Amino acid sequence: MATIYLVRHAPTAANASGVFQGQSDVPAEPIEDPARHAIPAAGPRTIYTSPLQRALTAAEVLFPGENAIVDDRLMERSVGEWEGLDHATVRRRWPAYGEEATDLMLTPPEARASTSSQLG
Repeated sequence: MATIYLVRHAPTAANASGVFQGQSDVPAEPIEDPARHAIPAAGPRTIYTSPLQRALTAAEVLFPGENAIVDDRLMERSVGEWEGLDHATVRRRWPAYGEEATDLMLTPPEARASTSSQLG
């Protein structure tokens, strides 16, 4: 039986600050003791990752020494005008969104079409 791992990305300073990253290529924070996070191979597997640094770092840490296939369709969705802004700033500039501004299903203003709809 195959095991599927769904991994978003390694932590970033923007995550800790509550900043919308979107498709910005924000680097991952240094990971202490990366070997502790490695997932041992239990047979052949194929690893796919987004081209963003934070996703590539996650793949390298979790699956060390293995070649990941970079697929642009796995890139984080666009968050449009909110990219690079913290949650409080978004709520202040776009009050009509209120607390829903952090809802992951919400499409921010001027967001580019997601490539994830091409999957499948």
